[in-house]
Amino acid sequence: MASIYRRGRVWYVKWKEHGRWRYKSLETTKKADALAEKRAFESKEQAQAKAARPAGQKGRLTLADLAVLWNEWAETHRRPRTRVNLHRAIHTFRRIIGPREIRRITEDDVREFQRLRRKQVSAATVNLELTHLCAVVGRGVRQSWYEGSNPFAGVERLPQASTRIRWLSSEEIAALVEVAKFRSWDIALVVHLGIYAGLRKAEISHARWDWVDGVAGLVHVTASEYWQPKANRARTIPLHDALRAFLDGWDGSRDGYIGRPENPPQADHLYRWDFTRTFAKVAAAAGVPWCTPHTLRHTFASQLVSAGVSLHKVSVWLGHADYATTRIYAHLKPADQDINKF
Repeated sequence: MASIYRRGRVWYVKWKEHGRWRYKSLETTKKADALAEKRAFESKEQAQAKAARPAGQKGRLTLADLAVLWNEWAETHRRPRTRVNLHRAIHTFRRIIGPREIRRITEDDVREFQRLRRKQVSAATVNLELTHLCAVVGRGVRQSWYEGSNPFAGVERLPQASTRIRWLSSEEIAALVEVAKFRSWDIALVVHLGIYAGLRKAEISHARWDWVDGVAGLVHVTASEYWQPKANRARTIPLHDALRAFLDGWDGSRDGYIGRPENPPQADHLYRWDFTRTFAKVAAAAGVPWCTPHTLRHTFASQLVSAGVSLHKVSVWLGHADYATTRIYAHLKPADQDINKF
């Protein structure tokens, strides 16, 4: 969907087209006029989508048919990773339940999918797949590609066991860093960017040398042509001394990507290079087989909060869109002597 924003006093509209953000001045200083232009823009998109649907198939679409229509719409409205996940969910459902028209999918079919799929993956994964399936059918109804009920909307999701956030202790950090350095510079980079900058897996994969400002002592996480940070939120993080020392040890080129610069980015891939398997071997060798790349981000936050750094600062450095997300670390905050200041 399109969105509006103001630059100076003039309103602009922003939308995604073929995976890239487009911007256009609405040449008005009035928000009401800008909202009207936005609605007209979205109505035009919906009319084009309706014109593209196969004639006479509203009630007879299969999930595969609907996926084709959804994908055309999603190219300008959804991230590449979202499109990949949705198509995987559809493929999985068709493999387990079989190909059939959406109108012939019953709630019993969906529950059978839950039962059989749960034997293969976690409840959280099953629930996420059903969320994707519900979303694509719901979009089909809203775009008038499909006429009928949504069989995935009324089925209760599987109960999920609450997971305890885990992070590395100082001793475990030292062990992981040592093993990673012995393995390769690239996997050591993963460990350092995760623990000392709190970067997400995709951010580590797309980290570039121009992010690092050694003079100012900052790391700027910014978008590129083929990739944007989560929720398109750029952010700046102070450059940790341990990360600075590690990067200073690099004696190669300081242009382009920091890790695996030979791997080109791809518009339909979230990760420019996937280090999950290598990282798992390093973590096991370091005595922390439960550790994942995302555990490094939890470690970054947990160690800072435990040391007395404010939750607000940690939230900004992590790039959380909602401060409530950072509150999961609140129980680590040490006793605050500010209570005695009056």
